[in-house]
Amino acid sequence: MKKTKLRICLFPIVLFISFTLLSNGTGKQIVFATSSSDYATQALSDEKNATQNNDFTSFDIKWAYEGTDLGFNYSTTSTTFKIWSPTATSVQLISYGTNTNPTAAQVSAKAMTRGTSATPTNHATNTIGVWTLTVPGNQNGMVYAYKLTFADGTVSDYAGSTYGTFSTSSVSNTTNDPYSIATTQGGNRSVVESSANLASNLALAQGKSATWRVASPTQAIVDELHIRDFTSSSTSGVSAGNRGKFLGVIQSGTTDPNTGTATGLDYLKNEGFNYIQLMPASQYASVNEAGNRTTAQPNNFNWGYDPQNEMVPEGEYASNSVNPVTRINEMKEMVQGLHTNGISVVMDMVLNHVYSQSASAFEKAEPGYYFRKNTQSGCGNDTASNHEMFGKYIIDSVTYWAKNYDIDGFRFDEMTLLDSTTMNKLRAALTALDPHIIMYGEGWGDSNANNIPEMSINNYKNVPGIGFFNPGERDTISNNGGSAGGFAAGNTASTTTVAGALLASGGWNGNGTVQAFLTPSQSINYVECHDSFTLNDSLWSADPNDSVATHQARVTLANATNILANGVTFMETGQEFDQSKLVNPSNLTPLSPTQTQAYQSGSMAKPAWYPASWDTAKNSYNGLFGLASNGTYYGNYWPGSNLYTPVVAGDVVNAMNWDNVKDNQNAVNFIGNLMKFKKANPQFWPDDYSKLAWTPTSTGVENVTNASNGVITEELTSGATKYLVILNASGNSVKIGQGGQFYGMSNLTGKTVIISDDSSLTANQVLNSSVTLSNLTVTVIQLSK
Repeated sequence: MKKTKLRICLFPIVLFISFTLLSNGTGKQIVFATSSSDYATQALSDEKNATQNNDFTSFDIKWAYEGTDLGFNYSTTSTTFKIWSPTATSVQLISYGTNTNPTAAQVSAKAMTRGTSATPTNHATNTIGVWTLTVPGNQNGMVYAYKLTFADGTVSDYAGSTYGTFSTSSVSNTTNDPYSIATTQGGNRSVVESSANLASNLALAQGKSATWRVASPTQAIVDELHIRDFTSSSTSGVSAGNRGKFLGVIQSGTTDPNTGTATGLDYLKNEGFNYIQLMPASQYASVNEAGNRTTAQPNNFNWGYDPQNEMVPEGEYASNSVNPVTRINEMKEMVQGLHTNGISVVMDMVLNHVYSQSASAFEKAEPGYYFRKNTQSGCGNDTASNHEMFGKYIIDSVTYWAKNYDIDGFRFDEMTLLDSTTMNKLRAALTALDPHIIMYGEGWGDSNANNIPEMSINNYKNVPGIGFFNPGERDTISNNGGSAGGFAAGNTASTTTVAGALLASGGWNGNGTVQAFLTPSQSINYVECHDSFTLNDSLWSADPNDSVATHQARVTLANATNILANGVTFMETGQEFDQSKLVNPSNLTPLSPTQTQAYQSGSMAKPAWYPASWDTAKNSYNGLFGLASNGTYYGNYWPGSNLYTPVVAGDVVNAMNWDNVKDNQNAVNFIGNLMKFKKANPQFWPDDYSKLAWTPTSTGVENVTNASNGVITEELTSGATKYLVILNASGNSVKIGQGGQFYGMSNLTGKTVIISDDSSLTANQVLNSSVTLSNLTVTVIQLSK
């Protein structure tokens, strides 16, 4: 772009007015003037054009800022504050002193100064939309906010039904810092914290120093957990003060007081998980951070998908939510404790929407800019990642967690709504820190309503190094939430597609090879996550007349198949020990397995509260039940929807019931042994489709030899070591080996059983020429060493 500068000198008063003329690609030129009021007028005019055309490209060229210093910049002698707001006519820094009471009175208000550097070809120095103030002295602990004033006609979109509504009078907004890293309780005021205050025992490490990170994402076995749900139950054995807290996640030596089995951190280690995915741990809006739960307010619960301050830890999870530093240091202590135990941490990032657009710091700081015309999230507050300053915020916030909290990976809520240009930049930024930091997210749908390159699973080729939850893999194994069921539910018609799932969701393409993604690590394999039915509940729905023993065998088969599938293994806490979200909605009492079987099969008489609540109990989703105070059922509850005022089941439905570990000990042991075996054998986690094959004559490392009638046999080779995996969901026992229905040309004499959940077999058992395997079992046999 060609740039020309014109300087005018007026005498006897010397006044320099700098105009920048920039070609915008249309033959027209962009003109800047140095007056702050002129900047505001120009920016507002440009933003109106952008909203009317639903295109912020020209606006961003002129006004965006890519400096790395937004927020506060602390030193012991002064602190500089910076906020981006090109349409503001004035900005003040509001100080509340060091009083962390969220309703403390204002102490001072100081005018901030707009930048005058207009460099649209270099956004690192383009400060004409940035307001700055340096406050002398040591400002450690200062509580602050910004007061921004905007002219008549300021753009906004509070209603969400239109895009670009305009004020009819001057607008004044007081807001916390969009770049807050510490806040008062409730998140509405920001806090300056010194480097010393932010220091902790967390040993920051990247690259080879981060020994807990895996070399390839296909080695990861991820357990999704909610910080409160993980330890809030008394069955967790966690000390009362740590239950539902950051520190509860890493309390060691805990056992279920009812059964004596290991819980919490020790359970994760014993079972073999090497990654955990934290459901949103950054500060969110709907929960009272004081943690108050009373009869009058039992719904002080949420999973965190209602974000408020993306770079601040959630206060409810801290031992003290009033002190802004406590949550920071305790979250860092949690991360350190997990790393010390060899477990990596993935953060669930909710960047596609906010809890409330009108109340958000983004809308208050620059009305009408950060949000999209067309909402797709279902929340009505979709952020605009393709607008440069929110794309920048995505990169800044994610890398902040990686750099300051040593987070090892990131999961993105409704990732489709983020644009691939921004996500590729983020991938590059994280790779520069450590290429082993993993990224993945939800890639549902292709609406293209906002005319952006969406992060859909169908666009995987455009985003190398970023994975996608694989619903096809889930559905073919369990058909989560469906009535027909998948492979584990007895649907033998899905045998071939399950075999494809084992090969990272590849399939037959005519030449014996498979290809589904750029690499297998883009496939996030799961049969349960927080926003779908639990595997336990799904399989009860598919096969309501099963005995409890048969049902448990289906759950174990589904879990084992998911673990053996090439790609990234993803599970939700408790799925291997039959965690359920089914409750009696009339009194929120959890159902026992026997009651569940009776309810699902219809063999128990329908209670008085049928039909509305009954079907909810049979088909639980999210564990959130909307109930009025009189018990009337209103449907699933989405906080912030304002459709009704419900009572949420909360802990009753969502808290881990660690008693279930003992009740399902055989399944827990089998799944744990299978995870450990997979991690120890590289032939089970290649990240290269050239090492995956479909036909028995191929030379790939993984080789499906049969996929028919509910039986799959697969060979896996690494060097001289070869294993045979057999999955049997045929409905009958099957003979494997010489003279058998499957693998019949091979003599298994002298071969060794490595792991099996068939009760007739034991680990290290040496076989004869063949072996008969029961229905709904998984067996791994070592064929050669």
